Amino acid sequence: MNETYIRILIDSLEQKNSILDQVMILDQAQTKIVSDPNPDLNELDRNAREIGELAEKLNLLDNGFEKVYAHVREELSNNRESHRDEILRLKELISEVTEKSVKIQAEEAMNRDRAKRCFDEKRKSIGGKRKSVNAASAYSMNMRSAAGRGDSFFLDKTK
Repeated sequence: MNETYIRILIDSLEQKNSILDQVMILDQAQTKIVSDPNPDLNELDRNAREIGELAEKLNLLDNGFEKVYAHVREELSNNRESHRDEILRLKELISEVTEKSVKIQAEEAMNRDRAKRCFDEKRKSIGGKRKSVNAASAYSMNMRSAAGRGDSFFLDKTK
């Protein structure tokens, strides 16, 4: 019975490792998107949703891992020698998962900064366009009102 729980722990970490690989690929794609001077915001949204879905799967795996580990913690502690290979494999997988998690967190922090800069630039661009539109509109209104006033003009025809 405990062997089954230990196998579940190993499988859980292997699945988590695989999902983290997928997240790393999506993070690289996200880096390309936010580094583009004219990013595709729909693509960025799709990418973020996919990462969110994978994060939910990771949370489920973490919760399941903790529950199963609670069942076999004592067995692993008391019988280290009989479960030596499994313990080594668990340690190896935990190390890989931790390393990938740290890399992902760093990449996501950089992407967050890139996205913020990108959105700030878009906001400034939109603000500049809005000012241009407002200026053109004000000019147009002034010209219309000037034409309607009927101001007289004196024209000297003498040479």
